[in-house]
Amino acid sequence: MLFIGIDLGWVNGATGLATLEFRSGALRLKALSLAADHPAVLDWVRKQTGDGPAMLAIDAPTIIRNPTGQRPAERQLNAEMRKYGLNCHPANLGRPFAANTTGFADSLLREGFRHAAELEPQAPGRYQIEVFPHASIVRFFGLDYRLKYKKGSVEERVVQLKRLRRFLYSLKDAELPCALRKLPEVPAGGIARKHVEDQLDSIICAYTGAYYWFRGRESNTVFGDAESGFLVVPSERPR
Repeated sequence: MLFIGIDLGWVNGATGLATLEFRSGALRLKALSLAADHPAVLDWVRKQTGDGPAMLAIDAPTIIRNPTGQRPAERQLNAEMRKYGLNCHPANLGRPFAANTTGFADSLLREGFRHAAELEPQAPGRYQIEVFPHASIVRFFGLDYRLKYKKGSVEERVVQLKRLRRFLYSLKDAELPCALRKLPEVPAGGIARKHVEDQLDSIICAYTGAYYWFRGRESNTVFGDAESGFLVVPSERPR
C-alpha cells in the first residue's frame, strides 16, 4: 500500500508530491517531487502506483456541487477548527479553480481511485480523499494555533516552515512511525522556499492519508460527505 500526498496547484503553480510506503512496521518516504501542471501530476501518480493499491490525499476541493457559497464540509470544519485560526477557502462552481480541481479528481476516478468518504481501515484499494494540511498539522503535533508559514513576513514564514520541518522529523516516534530521509533545507526566500513549502505540505497530506487508512473514523473526522464534498482531518494526536 502506497500513500501519496498531492499539494495541488489549484489554477497554476507547482504541485508538491510525496509518496510514503509502509514497510517493516513503519512508513518511509519513497519519493518527493514537484510537478508543473495537472497532466504531469497524473503521470507521476501513474508511475508511482501502476495498477496497485494506493491512497491519494489531495489538498484541493475534489468534489464541488454547490453553485455559490461554501460546501457543507467547509462550514463544519470551520466551526470546529476556527479556534485554531483555521478557515477553509470556500469552494463553489463559480470559483475559477473549480473545473481544474474537480477535473483532476475525475481523471483519478478514471484511473480507479474512488472517493473514500467511507473506508474499511487497512483494506487494500485505490482511494482518493481531500485533506487540509493546516488542520492535520494542528492535530498531529498538538498545537494550540495554526502554524503560520504561509502568511506574514518572509523571515517569519521561513522560521515557521523550519518548525514544520522539525515536526515532520518527529513522526519517527509517532504511533504510526514515519521515517523521513533528509528533507530539503528551507531557503531564505523566493520561489525555492515556496517549492520546499509545497513538498513539506505534500508529506503532511500523505501522512494524513496513511493515518486515515490505518485508523479510519475511530481517529479521524470526515466533514461533509461523498455527494457534496468531504474533508478528512485527524481527530486526535497520534499516541
